Order: sequence, then C-alpha cells, then structure tokens
Amino acid sequence: MDNLTDEQLNRANNSLSLKANKNSNLNICVLDPSPQWMDTWKTQFDQLQIKHLRSPVLGHPDIFDNKALLTYARHHNREDELFESGCAEMKQLHGLGETQTGLWKLPSTKLFVDFCDDMTGRLKHVYLQGRAMDIEDSSSGDSSHVLKWEDASGVMNVLTVKHIIVASGVMGKALVPFGLEKCPNVFSWRSNHAFTNLKATQSIDAGTPPESPRQNIRVLVVGGGLTAVQTALRVIKEHKDDDIDMQCILCSKRTLKEKHFDIPVEWFDRRHQTGLLSGFYHESVEDRLQQLKDIRDGGSVPKMYMKHFKKYEKQMTYWMGQVEYDCQNDLAQEHNEGDDNIKTTIRYQGDYHQFDRIILACGVTPDCASNPFVSNILKKWKLPIHEGFPDITEDLQWKESTNSTKQNRTPSIFVSGAMAGLQVGPDAGNLMGMRRAATTIHGSVQPLW
Repeated sequence: MDNLTDEQLNRANNSLSLKANKNSNLNICVLDPSPQWMDTWKTQFDQLQIKHLRSPVLGHPDIFDNKALLTYARHHNREDELFESGCAEMKQLHGLGETQTGLWKLPSTKLFVDFCDDMTGRLKHVYLQGRAMDIEDSSSGDSSHVLKWEDASGVMNVLTVKHIIVASGVMGKALVPFGLEKCPNVFSWRSNHAFTNLKATQSIDAGTPPESPRQNIRVLVVGGGLTAVQTALRVIKEHKDDDIDMQCILCSKRTLKEKHFDIPVEWFDRRHQTGLLSGFYHESVEDRLQQLKDIRDGGSVPKMYMKHFKKYEKQMTYWMGQVEYDCQNDLAQEHNEGDDNIKTTIRYQGDYHQFDRIILACGVTPDCASNPFVSNILKKWKLPIHEGFPDITEDLQWKESTNSTKQNRTPSIFVSGAMAGLQVGPDAGNLMGMRRAATTIHGSVQPLW
C-alpha cells in the first residue's frame, strides 16, 4: 500500500469501506494468551527499559498510510518524541522523500504504544484471552471449521470460524549455549527474576574485609545482538546508584555488528524493495532459507546503543568467543533450587570466572512445530517444514498439496509474522513485512477489488 499514489490510495480506502458495508456481518476475533492488545510487546519493552523503537516512524500497523504515525505525533504535539538516529544521513537514502519529511526518525516507545492503542480502540474486533489448541471440521457441511481454544482459567471453548490467521513471532526453542542449560542461577532476559535480587548474590573478593559495606556483583550476559546489549545496559543502569561494585560481562560468539536496522536498509527503500522481493520469490526454497540467514546476518546493534555501551566501559567488559559451564568446579557447592546466594563457575579461554547471575539473550531456533496448535495442524494437514519454517503458498496459505479429501479438507489457514519468512522475505517479522502480509491475506480472504 505504501507504494500507491495518493489517488490509488483513496480508491483503495473507498473500496474497503464499501466492502465493509456490504459485509457488515463479518466478525473478526483476535485470540491471544495476553489479557490485552500488545501486552507481551509492552512487557518486554518495559523489561529492557527501551525508550525508542529500532524501526523508523514509517514502520507501524496502519497499512494504508506510511505517514500515519508521524501525523499522529504532529497532531498531538509530540514530535519531540521522534529521535534522530542518524539514519537520514546515509547516502543511499538521500534521494527519498521520506528522508526530508522525518520518516526515518525513531518514535519513542510511549508514542508508538499510544498510537497502537488509539488504533485498536477503534477496531470492532472481538478480543479473547486464550490459546488456540486444535481445529476440526464443522458438522454444518459448509466451509467453516471448529476452533478449539483454552481460556486463561484452562477451560476449553470452541469457535466456528471460516478463516484462521496464525500471526506470530518466531516459534521455537530459546538458544542456550552448550552446558549452560545445567547452570545454577541462569535466567532468560524475559524472566521476571533476571534483574532482581542482585544485592543478595554478593561475592566478596579475596582480601576484602568481611565488614566492608560494598558488594562486588558480577553478571554474565550471553548474546551478540541488540537484546543482549540492552540487557547488559539495564544491569548496569539498574544498580548505578547502589552501594555496590557492579561488573557486567557481555559474551558474544563474534564481534558486535553496528547497523541501524536488523536487515539492510535497501529492504526499507521502496526504490529497491520490489526488485529485492522479486528476486527472493524466484529463488528455490533452499536459497531462500540461506538468504534469510545471510540478509539478517545474526544480531546487530544500532549506533546509539553502541555509544551507550562504550559509556559504561569501566563497568562493562566484552568477551568474544564461547563460554562453558565448569560443573566440576561447582560440584563442591550445594545448590538449593531457587537459591540466589550462589556463584557459578564459568570457563572462558582456559581461565575460570565466577558469576552471581547469568542472563541469556541468544535468540530462538525457529521451529513452528514447537507450538501445540501448529503441531496439531501438521498432524492432520501435512506440509513441508524447512528448518522450522512452514512451506506455505504464495498467498501465505497453509494448503496441503496431496491427500486432501472432502472428509479431511484443509481449512482456510494463513500464516503471517516471522514464521511466514519463506514467502514474505527477511522482513517477515518486522512491521514492514507484517503489513505486506496483511495485504496479501486480505486479498485472499476478501478480494480488494
């Protein structure tokens, strides 16, 4: 939609309005484990105390107007919440109108949340808190299916649905470096306990008088992307005013990479994006998988975070390479489950180090079958899975190519978000890719013209 002219955009909006009036009986239900819209997103941003998004102000859920968030900020006199990250200074973006209008600035977290809350407040969708569990044929004989879902209290419910859209982030298992899964006092950055009670895990250096009021706390953060850096920064800033000597060590398998976005900026540039997507679509599945890896190229860190990281260099140490849990060294210690007052011995480059807390921010190994609902779908309507990604159709539909009988007809299931990467492209998990996926799915569920 962002590539339409103003005239085309108006026609599209009018067409959708007419469609909505003709299909006023269309009901859209959103099923999510969280109690409200974007609850997980908000919680995780609060967890890492993120003040600005990494995505520019042109990245947002409104598929009809790429200036919608910028307009919202101006209308509410909140342009001071748009952060200049330096992205507009990139030479390859100088010819774009977006550069002149401020669309490469980064919105504050609060501004983005308020914008999204304003949008969801105007939606007529029904929001239900629960988890999709299974789907079965409807006894009515029409094209509908019965969706089984479990509410927050564990009670099983059913919904009769015509179309299902699985809109999710990366499904899979969190990456844990070999051996660290058995470590005591190890937390994911998502855990509520990752940053708490650090004072209780004091470890006094040899030679320090026991009566000394200062505590020496050592925290190891494992990961090489933005989340790992944000985790390390929170550890330091959380305790900068405390009467403790805090040292945080960030360990990454490779050198931290400095990039504005998690994919090359060309994928945000409308002058090049169409060609890049066309080339991606015409590749084999194997080549597309490789492109997903190569284009995203692991974790990266924007310039502004690298500056903050270096600001705390006296309290922050950077290791490059692998760390290993030295269980032999820790066998002599008695570890009680849930006991925070323990230290864990880690071996790095042949030397031994003790830590009061280990926080993992290593990403996720994609595996759509790890989701119970998708796993049940796979049992009934088999689909090739490539390194965790489902091989859906070009219109993002889950469509079994063989063994689809009337008694076992494939329901109308679509996939969007990160797990649609094989068809949407490397930005499938980003706001840009999600908006493109939404347009594709809408055209299949309810033709635009």
